[in-house]
Amino acid sequence: MVGWEQVLGEEGIRNVASYVAQLGESNTAANPGETQFDQFCSTCHGSSGEDNPLLGAPSLVDASGHAPPVGNTVDLDNATYTNSIGDSELRGLWQDPDFKPHLPAVYYVRVLQIPTPRWTLYDKVRFDLQDLPANTPLITQERAYTSAIWYQPFK
Repeated sequence: MVGWEQVLGEEGIRNVASYVAQLGESNTAANPGETQFDQFCSTCHGSSGEDNPLLGAPSLVDASGHAPPVGNTVDLDNATYTNSIGDSELRGLWQDPDFKPHLPAVYYVRVLQIPTPRWTLYDKVRFDLQDLPANTPLITQERAYTSAIWYQPFK
């Protein structure tokens, strides 16, 4: 995602991230990020978050239209998780296989934390709550985007 903080603000970025996380779900509830996504993101990612190789925009969803899962080790009975999947540190070297030095480009990195227990799950286990509403979220997953890296060719 291009560095949109100056345009969207922190709340706007949270709204758009929330909207992208529910892409492909049958949830029809209004989401304040939808308008911002349509206005600022759909030009590159389309209305459904798909990729656009011509613009270098990666897909925000998997083949079924959902944000792809990264694995889940949360134990719902004990409100624990193991940090046994993914990497504890992110480092890498990447080169754009389609880089053309005469064209401008923009790059960014999107990372997903493995799911972890949400405070509602900790309370459910600690206080032995059996009657939580079925739609109570028990797991959370943090997301982060880097600032954009812009490349401008010399003229």
